[in-house]
Amino acid sequence: ASPTAPTLFPLISTCGSVESNPISIGCLATGFTPSSLQFSWIVSTTEVVSYLKQYLIKYSDINGLKVIHRLNVRCQVFRFCIYICLPFSDQTPPMPPTLFIASPSKDEMHINKTATMVCVAKGFYPKAHTFTWLKNDKPITSDINDCPEALTPNSKLYHASSMLTIASSEWKSQYNNYTCVFEVNHDTRQKVKQVVYLDGPNFEEPPNKLTATCSVVGPNLDGVVISWTVGSADRTPLKTVNPIDNGNGTQTVWSKLDISEDWKQGNEIVCHVSDALSNINEPILKIMRPPEYDLTEGKADLICIITNFFPSDISVKWIKNQTDVSNTQFVNDCPVQNGSVFSMVSRLKINEEDLKTAASFTCMVNHYYSNEWKRVDSPSNLFGM
Repeated sequence: ASPTAPTLFPLISTCGSVESNPISIGCLATGFTPSSLQFSWIVSTTEVVSYLKQYLIKYSDINGLKVIHRLNVRCQVFRFCIYICLPFSDQTPPMPPTLFIASPSKDEMHINKTATMVCVAKGFYPKAHTFTWLKNDKPITSDINDCPEALTPNSKLYHASSMLTIASSEWKSQYNNYTCVFEVNHDTRQKVKQVVYLDGPNFEEPPNKLTATCSVVGPNLDGVVISWTVGSADRTPLKTVNPIDNGNGTQTVWSKLDISEDWKQGNEIVCHVSDALSNINEPILKIMRPPEYDLTEGKADLICIITNFFPSDISVKWIKNQTDVSNTQFVNDCPVQNGSVFSMVSRLKINEEDLKTAASFTCMVNHYYSNEWKRVDSPSNLFGM
């Protein structure tokens, strides 16, 4: 059965007359599957963390499993903070990668006098990982370019790569041995989607200084923009903060607006959350015919050039004679920024059998988690001599 997200209900007690007593706030989760569920809390100010005491209660009734997660905080602290409950579940077990290294190309060593090795890790989980390059068992710290990880098409597993560029003379030396080490971080908590919270004024504030706060919580909030309107008019906020890391795979962005007069008049106050990455450029695809001297040797690299795309999130795969090509047969370079857009290449190894049978190839590209794949077919004279 497919996992079902929980329905959440806030549980808040009230502050009594004794300000030093703790107040209990809670999060009730119901209607979720499977039964494994964990909680994290985000607090709008860091200094209250030392006051937090957490309790977890699980029980079942005729309607299924319910979970209550409670925090105890001091009453005077509670009044000035925003508390956000984030449940998360991990359904994907850790998975080690398939690892291989692509050797430098003859053209690069001949023309540029450099040698680039590409270490490719495919089919791993969780997402967090590190690449380390060794030369004769000693770490290398320069001339390394790591590609961001990306989801493998139609899978929950990730792939990533790292490139090391050295002088071609270093590659040819019999005294040098290069090693790629790949490690996965097994903190397997899943990240949550973006959630927006709008909080009205704290009535302990002076009547002429009432504020509203709009908070956004989620992963990778660098592109998030918060704006305000009151009625039909745009408003400038008192303060907006850049993304703050919460230490649990999420970030928080918040903006505060002065609503002293608007609150009295009952005006409609709206917080707008948008993504700064709304200007998406679709990629342009082209397959390059291999050089003649490579074809005469019976093996070559078929190159798919992908240009003019933004943002850089992209997945590339190949099809041979209407069948998916194994991801061990091609290497995707890292996207490179050119002005406001990105470009990259994907290299597919073809062999003598492909030449004899005049195989057809297709480069497939999925950009920015689109529901559709763009494609470009190999030229009709691919193996023409």
